[in-house]
Amino acid sequence: MPSALSIKPPFEVYSDVDGDPLNAGYIYVGTAGLNPVTNPISVYFDAALTVPAAQPIRTIGGYPSNSGTPAMLYTASSDYSITIKNKNDSLIYTALNLTDRISAASVTYLPSGTGAIATTVQTVLREVVSVTRYGAVSDGDGAGAGTNNSAYIQAAHDAIVATGKAGVLHIPPGIYRCDTGINIDASVVRIEADGALLDFTNLTTGAAITVGGGTLGYAGNPFYNAYSVISGLKIQGNSSAGTVTGVRFYDSAQNSSAHSGMRDCSIWGFGTGVKIDENSYILSFDHVETFLCGTCVSEPTATNAGERIVFNNCAFYNSDRGFDLQNANASTFLNHCSIDGMAVVYFYITAGHLSVTDCHMEGSFSGTGYYPDARLFWNDDIASPSYSYVTFSGCHILVKVGGAGTLRANPVFGLDGAIFFTMIGGYVYANDGASVAAAVFGDDGTNSGAMKLLGTYVDNGSNPLFSMTGNIYKGALIALSNRDTMALGTEQPAVAGVGLAFPATQVPSTNANTLDDYEEGTFTPTVRGYTTVGTANYTRQLGYYTKIGNRVMISIDIIWDTATGTGDLGIAGLPFASNSASMLNMIQVIAQDVATTAGNYISGGLLGSSSTVIYIAQCPTGGGSLSYVPVDAAGQLTISGQYFVD
Repeated sequence: MPSALSIKPPFEVYSDVDGDPLNAGYIYVGTAGLNPVTNPISVYFDAALTVPAAQPIRTIGGYPSNSGTPAMLYTASSDYSITIKNKNDSLIYTALNLTDRISAASVTYLPSGTGAIATTVQTVLREVVSVTRYGAVSDGDGAGAGTNNSAYIQAAHDAIVATGKAGVLHIPPGIYRCDTGINIDASVVRIEADGALLDFTNLTTGAAITVGGGTLGYAGNPFYNAYSVISGLKIQGNSSAGTVTGVRFYDSAQNSSAHSGMRDCSIWGFGTGVKIDENSYILSFDHVETFLCGTCVSEPTATNAGERIVFNNCAFYNSDRGFDLQNANASTFLNHCSIDGMAVVYFYITAGHLSVTDCHMEGSFSGTGYYPDARLFWNDDIASPSYSYVTFSGCHILVKVGGAGTLRANPVFGLDGAIFFTMIGGYVYANDGASVAAAVFGDDGTNSGAMKLLGTYVDNGSNPLFSMTGNIYKGALIALSNRDTMALGTEQPAVAGVGLAFPATQVPSTNANTLDDYEEGTFTPTVRGYTTVGTANYTRQLGYYTKIGNRVMISIDIIWDTATGTGDLGIAGLPFASNSASMLNMIQVIAQDVATTAGNYISGGLLGSSSTVIYIAQCPTGGGSLSYVPVDAAGQLTISGQYFVD
């Protein structure tokens, strides 16, 4: 309802022709410019406009009368005409054009507080320019209908630029259809919207909003005076128009596209949500979400762009690609962001620096199902002149499976080309079924790079963690090459912990510098005779081994009190057969209560080729030929040593 306006009498009170207060007179209020007697308008006795005053209105003591009581008169119109007559119907006063409006330029405004300086209401109101004051109408439906507001919004923007001073462009709540792109001079104009939606459904080319400077037709200040922050704005595109960009930061003359950013905004339905182009750097995005796009954020190759692009507490989801980073000069930082539901790749990078800290990433999902082959990270297989430096720190990563029978085939991290990749802390859960062949870290290329993992927990079930075909971490502490000859990482440890994991069945390597096997365990040693094996009764029967590559280290402690074997004394049950060609084995034996030939002492043990039995040897005191100790009915042996295997 329009606000009520008080009708002021031409004098303090209504007077008769003799100057006395007008009693029993008549008041007529009508349309401005017309005779109020014949063109009356609605008049009320209350400011709420709920108590009608029938015309003509009678007077008492010079005041309008409401049932014999003086009263005030109100109307909804600020312009009106008035006629006053006395009780004899003689004309006292008439005016056809009266107004209750006051110019804002003539009204003083004094802010509260000590030291405040007085100004005018008009000056205060002009500090913020509303697009509605230039014709914009929020009558859109979000589907391309309603008034085309592009020209009105641009005109409001240009009015600020024309002043040569920085100003705020306000877009009130509502849906505003826009059929052509809008250019923003970042050195002059700041956009503040209260959740307003700009509907670019009908835009089929170019960018919905271009943030730039002088090259857009405005004078623009130097880039270091950039002022623009777009806040509280929703920007919608036509998802079928895949070449349209939502917001493009671009300026070929370094006038003002840098040192700006966005806050509390939503962008969706574009081929590219945000494009960071020429002369655009030191940009900050806070609480910005981009979704339902071909690519959420793009940084194309540019000669002077992409330095220190920061995303804080932002969300990117349900698109084909999250980030497409192809600018060697760019450095992109994501802090506390969420990147979910990408169909193809979350981060695609050919060059530049990427730092992802304390972010959440979750597997892809759409109305038709999961995208199990979407890569979380993929740098192209190129020998980039500017190496890609990538760091993931403290991130929570969940890789989801597809529907029944649809399992992941690509590695989660595709480390192709020349890249330095570091992951610090965080969690990677990629355990999506025993039949999945894809590793967590893999590549499709042949160019060398480097990877470092520090304190990161990775779960890929019984599937491999690494599947490298090229060279990763070449010349550094650990060399990872082809998966079939990898030194580590072909299998996840059965129990999470600290250490390295090797497959249950060794995959031998011909490379002398490759550690291809490690194993620890126990075995059960037994007493036997060379001529007749026999049986024995034991009071202690312990065996331990450690296998590193082609060398086995053993420790045995065995006590028996009966033995039926005959011939030479042997200890059987070694965990691995000895080398088929080598006798380079060293076995030390300490014996107790084991009988030897008179004048002899036990000198050690002998392990033949391709054997799992150690035979106990003796030698004469003072030198002589070696012989074997015969089986004793009771005794104790402590044995340690090492031997080689094939």
